[in-house]
Formats: sequence, C-alpha cells, structure tokens
Amino acid sequence: MAGDVDLNLSLALAGYEGRLWDYFANELAKYGCAVIASRIRRKIIFERCRTKGFGGLPTSNRPFTEDEVAELTYETVTKALFHFRHDVLMKSKWDHRREPLSVRTSSGSASSGSRTSTAAGGLERTAIAPYSLKTTTC
Repeated sequence: MAGDVDLNLSLALAGYEGRLWDYFANELAKYGCAVIASRIRRKIIFERCRTKGFGGLPTSNRPFTEDEVAELTYETVTKALFHFRHDVLMKSKWDHRREPLSVRTSSGSASSGSRTSTAAGGLERTAIAPYSLKTTTC
C-alpha cells in the first residue's frame, strides 16, 4: 500500500503525464488487455456488464474472431484508461486502502518481460515509451 501511495504521489506531481505516466499507463493497458480479452473470448464480460447494470451486447452463438476480440479489447481498455486518469486519479477519487494501483498479480508482474530491477513505486525498469494500445499485444 505504501508503494501505491508513493506511486500515486509521483504520478500526481508530474500531472499524470510524462515518462512515469507513460510507463504506468502502458502496464495498465497490458494488464487490462489480458483481462478484458480473456473475458471477451469466454463471453463472461457480457454477463458481468448486465449484472452491474451497464446493459451490454446480446451474447452470440459463435466464437469471436481474434480481430473482433482485439477491437473490443482496445476500445474497452482505451476508454477505461482515459476514465481512470481523468475521472479518478486527476480528481483525487482513488483510495489506496480500497483499490491498489498495483497491476501485479499473484504470479508477479503483469508485464511479459523479465524483471530487471525495481524503480520507485514498485515499477520495474524497462525502456519507457508512450503507451499505445495498437502496440500492446493482447
């Protein structure tokens, strides 16, 4: 939790932009793509949307093509990242006691690369580039 507070403070001091934000947003995008694509492929996302009152598409009797999975995934994750940054983080609505910022799972980092070293806020050091969901593999 302390790492999440430090990470959020560092991101806030930089105005939720710049190299740290780009790296963090890219990690969130990779994690989000993996989760959302899996839920779309298994068709459980539609039931979860209905359960939470978000409506949703009717389920289909055929499996989605990989292009359909990618398109739905990119659109969902792009909108979620925008909302998270503008409507949650930038408006100081995030509460570290309830919702960790960490994208780590029980198996380690959500990123597919090997861990080299840990930077401030618990992020691993890698080449930092602006995030683009078109370059993130689902």
